[in-house]
Amino acid sequence: MPVSRRLELLAWAEEADCWVIEDDYDSEFSYDSPPLPALKSLDAADRVIHCGSFNKTMFAALRIGYAVLPRKLVPDFRQARLITGRSTGVIEQMALAHFLESGAFARHVRRARIAYAQRRDIVMAALGEAVGPGRLRVTGEQAGFHLAWWLPQEIEQSAFLTAAAQRGLRFQPISDFCKRAVLPAGLVIGYAALDDDALRRHADALRQVISLF
Repeated sequence: MPVSRRLELLAWAEEADCWVIEDDYDSEFSYDSPPLPALKSLDAADRVIHCGSFNKTMFAALRIGYAVLPRKLVPDFRQARLITGRSTGVIEQMALAHFLESGAFARHVRRARIAYAQRRDIVMAALGEAVGPGRLRVTGEQAGFHLAWWLPQEIEQSAFLTAAAQRGLRFQPISDFCKRAVLPAGLVIGYAALDDDALRRHADALRQVISLF
């Protein structure tokens, strides 16, 4: 949301005595512009519960998340944390704290952002070459770890998925995420989990599949 809309949301939360939960999923990985500042950074009235984890920036097995809380909610959250779930190991927390304080975490995120942007570009180039200039429609490519490719009309989704599977490619249809909405045929394409060489091989296979239609 633009800053003006964010400020409107915060003003509404203060007036309505509501809490806004901000899920900081992958804001560190913005490729075409600087990352947007967190809503919490604008929260003068202390109405935002800012949540996140190190699953994407580090690795999921670390099992460390965090919540930046309004001050009045800290005692209740601390009590709830004592009652529910297991605690994260002290050694892991101390190691992560040192990683953050030393500046190594920020350097790691900068390197990762460059690597993921390059992988995004490999996928975008493969799609653009295969589909043709002016015909490629994607969304969500500016950030994160995947993008949505909206299929050209001549590509039938189920036939494409079958042909892709025969070449070792797996995609999740946009329709899998829809309960009521009916959207045009589209696929989620992830690119973060493969190194550049493997991604190029998959990109070549993707071109071959698209050429069949």
